[in-house]
Amino acid sequence: MVAIIPSLREQYVKLLKHIIKPGGTILLCALDKRTGTKEGIQSGPPFSLTEKDIRHHFNDKDWIESITILEEIDDFATRDNGGKEKFLKAGVTSMYEMIYEIKTKVNN
Repeated sequence: MVAIIPSLREQYVKLLKHIIKPGGTILLCALDKRTGTKEGIQSGPPFSLTEKDIRHHFNDKDWIESITILEEIDDFATRDNGGKEKFLKAGVTSMYEMIYEIKTKVNN
């Protein structure tokens, strides 16, 4: 979802409902740009996708069973200097890679 313009994310989630089998699992990798300038955080792709965003798009859906955070990685601590510099120049001062498991209901 980080490559999708934020205003189009809801349409993407609706599409997922129709292509994921009941009882299926979505493995979602997101980049959460947590601190920096407003422009840096909002720029993309990759667009920032926070836990709040994920829950906003999936929590109240009648076909979603659960949302679980599997991993949180400090991307600036693990990214090489070239990749980190790109984001720092854009105004991002911290970024985390978040891995989510989104399970769908068996009968939806």
